[in-house]
Amino acid sequence: MWLLGQPTFKFREGDFPVDATTLCLLLPTEPANGRPVRMRRGARGRVWQAQRAGRPFTVTIEDGHAEGLSQVLRQCSRLPLLYTVALEIVSEEDKDGLALYKSIGGAAGHGGEEYVNVVNSSLPLLLHEFGHAIEQRARNGGNARFLDEWEGAIRADAVALSAYALQNAWEDCAEFSLAYATALRRGSLEQLGRQSPKRFRLWSWALQHVNTPPVDAPLDPEQRPACCQIG
Repeated sequence: MWLLGQPTFKFREGDFPVDATTLCLLLPTEPANGRPVRMRRGARGRVWQAQRAGRPFTVTIEDGHAEGLSQVLRQCSRLPLLYTVALEIVSEEDKDGLALYKSIGGAAGHGGEEYVNVVNSSLPLLLHEFGHAIEQRARNGGNARFLDEWEGAIRADAVALSAYALQNAWEDCAEFSLAYATALRRGSLEQLGRQSPKRFRLWSWALQHVNTPPVDAPLDPEQRPACCQIG
């Protein structure tokens, strides 16, 4: 069974409209044209500080890139709120945040807890690369055996996500990140949970773990993955 080959879990642009109530906006102190910076891969670019729903994050764009800041912020305003935390993770001290390059060696994107580098702000690409960032933060900050458990979940679920996911456990996890976001927006999380229950429980835990705020800050209702109760 190929989850992403089914209409229920296949990404569609129309399922991810801009959320006008939680727009990504520049911080009031930020210059509109950003600040010059040497990006971590060596390119010259511009950097901006922004926020969404109280979560601060950084956007860095290589000079001469086809996309501008407004387009990137618009794309990030389409993300499910649960995934905004990935922007915050890769925007910590000495990180470039969401970094757009004209080229990254032939790949469309590279992602992890330390960086998300992409050649464009395509939403499926962001949701995949943010999946890497969330997985690594959950593994390094909460469950060191997360990928081992994910490999066991792949075997137990016996369900393929995509041809790309077959490479290894971390790519399978990133592809599940995309499938989960799609199911979340379509209201089909229960169906995803039935068809891939082990991975579903692990990813629900990872999202909840990285989104857990300080004790004195209530969790936004949309950020509370009630799906964790399935099964």
